[in-house]
Amino acid sequence: MRSLIRSILHMAWLLITVIPWGLTLVVISLWVRRTPLWWFAVNWFRLVIWGTRVILGIQVRVSGLENLPQGSSSPAILLSIAGIGAGLGLSLVAVRFLRAMLWGVRQTDPLTFTATSAILLLVAVLATLAPALRILRMDPSETLRSE
Repeated sequence: MRSLIRSILHMAWLLITVIPWGLTLVVISLWVRRTPLWWFAVNWFRLVIWGTRVILGIQVRVSGLENLPQGSSSPAILLSIAGIGAGLGLSLVAVRFLRAMLWGVRQTDPLTFTATSAILLLVAVLATLAPALRILRMDPSETLRSE
């Protein structure tokens, strides 16, 4: 019985929020620029999600953090590699517009792209190495006592 009442309330909540706000969003999009329209849509979405959580009793918790890779394939390194890959792709597109500024180097010089990627990856490794070394120097018993 309780789940039936929650389902009916949730359906009413969606009818009250989605249809009027969606129509309002479509009408407003004819006159309003993108940025305020985007914020309107984001806040509308937050309102719908908040109502759904309250009505259905949904509690959010983050789980699975123990499954993130550790060590040499830490999240920071993986994100750095993804960023370097995206940067290489974008630079191959951007170099077409910068032809006049290149002197003595081809547009897609493999040595330049490889060296830049290697330097950026080295910086990422060094940036993640400093906090890791600091944590290794800490005494676990002192850390636990201070908490």
